[in-house]
Amino acid sequence: MSIAPRTFITALIVVASLVIFIIVSSTSTIHMTPILPESKQESIM
Repeated sequence: MSIAPRTFITALIVVASLVIFIIVSSTSTIHMTPILPESKQESIM
């Protein structure tokens, strides 16, 4: 593995924070929910 354990852990923390932010934003603002799947697909692309 060329990826260092610290880099992998930091990546997991960033992903977890992004997921939490998406969940909080989707629960707080209902109008943003249709935009979230599109942003997820764009991030995967």
